[in-house]
Amino acid sequence: MGNKCCKKMCKCPWMGRNVILTGRYCSYRVVRVIGRGVYGKVVKCKNLNTKEKVAIKMIRKDLTHTGRSEILNMFSLRKLDSDRCNLIKMTDHFVHKEHQCLAFEMLDKDLFEYMRGRHFKPLSVSAIRLIAQQMIVALQALKSIAMVHTDIKPDNIMFVNHKLFPFKVKLIDFGIAKHVSELRTGTWVQPDCYRAFEVLLGLPLSVSMDMWSLGCTLAFCYLGRLLFPSYSQYENMKTFLLAAKKNKSPDIAGGGRKHNSNCNSESAKESWRT
Repeated sequence: MGNKCCKKMCKCPWMGRNVILTGRYCSYRVVRVIGRGVYGKVVKCKNLNTKEKVAIKMIRKDLTHTGRSEILNMFSLRKLDSDRCNLIKMTDHFVHKEHQCLAFEMLDKDLFEYMRGRHFKPLSVSAIRLIAQQMIVALQALKSIAMVHTDIKPDNIMFVNHKLFPFKVKLIDFGIAKHVSELRTGTWVQPDCYRAFEVLLGLPLSVSMDMWSLGCTLAFCYLGRLLFPSYSQYENMKTFLLAAKKNKSPDIAGGGRKHNSNCNSESAKESWRT
C-alpha cells in the first residue's frame, strides 16, 4: 500500500507468523503475508480444523465499510456455483482486532504477477482464448444477478493452480462491486487504464463496462503492455476517438459530460453487450 497505515499494520505483533485468528467457524494460524493493497493485506493461513490453506483478506480499520460491502457482495455470489462460474469463493468472515477479515479459498498467482514473471512476454492466442472463455462465463454469471465487478484488471484474475490446471482462472476481489440498481450516471469507477468510454463520457452505466475492462485485460495479455497506457482522461479519450475513426466505428462521444463537448459529435447509437 505504501502508506503510513500499511506500515502500521505491518509492525503490529498480531500480524506475525503463527498468530491465531479466530473465525466464525474455526481458527486459523497465520503462515505469512502474501499480498498488500489499497484496502489492506492478504495473509496465507492454515485452517486448524481441516488443515487446508486459506487466504484471509484483512481490511484496514478506516475502511471497515468496504469490508462489509465485500461481505454482502460475496453473500450475493452464493446464488451462483463459484467453481462453474469461475468466481472466488468466500469460506468465512469475522472481525479480528477491529479489522474486517474475509477468508477465501487459496488460489495461485494473479495474471499480472504471471506476466511480470515472464517479463511481459505476450501470451499465446490459445492461452488468451482459455482465459477469455472463463471470464466471459464469470461476467455472464454476474449479469444474471445484476452485479457489476467494476475493477476487472490482470491483478484481479487469479490462476487456480497453474501447475495442475494450466490457465484455469477465477475472478477475485468484489470489494467495490455494485448491483446495477446502484449505478449512477457520472459515477467515476474502474481502474484508469481499464476504464470504459461510457464512464469517461458520463453516459449511462451497465454491466457492459466490465466487458470493456476484460477486453483491455486480454489485449494486455496479447501485447505484453497496456492498450491504453495513459493515466490522463484527455489522452485516453483522444486514443478512443482516433481508434473509432480509424476503424470507422459509430461516434461514441455523444451525450457525454459537458467538459467533453469540444468533441462535436452526435449521440451514440450503439452500446456494448456481454
